[in-house]
Parts: sequence; structure tokens; C-alpha cells
Amino acid sequence: MQKHLQILSDDDLIVLLRDNDTVAFKLIYEKYAPKLFGTVYNLIRNKEASEDVIQDLFSDLWQRRGKLHISTSLQGYLFVSAKNRILAQLRKHKITIDYDALAFLADQNRADDRLLEMELKQKLNQEIDMLPQKCAEIFRLSRGSQYSHQEIASHLNISIKTVENQVGIALKKLKGNLTDFLVLIAAFLLYQQ
Repeated sequence: MQKHLQILSDDDLIVLLRDNDTVAFKLIYEKYAPKLFGTVYNLIRNKEASEDVIQDLFSDLWQRRGKLHISTSLQGYLFVSAKNRILAQLRKHKITIDYDALAFLADQNRADDRLLEMELKQKLNQEIDMLPQKCAEIFRLSRGSQYSHQEIASHLNISIKTVENQVGIALKKLKGNLTDFLVLIAAFLLYQQ
């Protein structure tokens, strides 16, 4: 099957996969499962949990094959899917990240700064959107528009103390929600290089 990997592009494989082609699925698996496993294993250092993440990812890929829409590359789609599965497992406290391995990966590889910045901005905006409306508005004025607390208080007709409290609440929630994401996105970008 290795010859087919060189002949068929990822776009061709996706089209065949959508048409229920099991050979295309096997080719995708053979091409990407080892890379994905290596990345996942290097982050969580648990063989069984890593295998579960990869099995779940490819099982889902097969189940969703008919309605699969990939707007990026197949590799990018699969790595983001793996990252999301690890994030879900981290939130459920079923796995942990090996931070020593992450530091080693960071020393060995270079991240694509633009891609990291885009994905981080997208995630940050999603997290800000999940804040209470007034809290999000105050945070955006403080950090996005870089208004002082006094300017925000005057503009919104609220006390400076309220502004300080709301910015503090936003920072605390964002820090908690983004920590695992930052670790994972950095690791995936570093390891893919």
C-alpha cells in the first residue's frame, strides 16, 4: 500500500473516503497514525491512553466520512482532532501532560509563529465570548482597545472598582481555560515541524 500513498494526494484520499472506500481509509491510517501516535505519546507518556486517542480519532473519521468537510490539510485536520481529544481528556482529568517532554520538544523544534498566533487569537476570542456580556465588554476595552480603567469606568458609567473586578474575573477565567490549550497547541505545532 505504500506505493498508493505516493500516488494519491490527500485530497484524492478524502474524496475516496467520503465514498466509503476502505482502502483509502487504511492508506490515511497508515500515513498519519504513526505521526499522530508519536505526538500524543510524547505529550502524555502513556501508551494505552495514546492508543485510545488515536483509535477514537480514526473511528470518528470513519463514522463521519460521508459528511466530512476538511477546509485545511488532512494532516492539519487530524492533528487538530487529536489535540481536541487530548484537551477533552485533560478536562476530564483522565490524562496528564508530561511537561518535561514538552520542554524537550520545544528545545528540539521551532513553532510556526503565525499559525500559533492565529489559532491562539481564535481560541482567545472564543473564550472571551463565553464570559458574561459585561465582563467581556470591559475586558475587550481594557486589553483590546487598551483603555485605562478610568476611561472604561467613565465610558460605561460604572466605578473603577467594578472595572478592576471584572478584568480580574476575566483574566482568572481565561487563564484557567487557556492553559491546557496553550500547552497543547505549542506542542503540536512544535512536533509537526
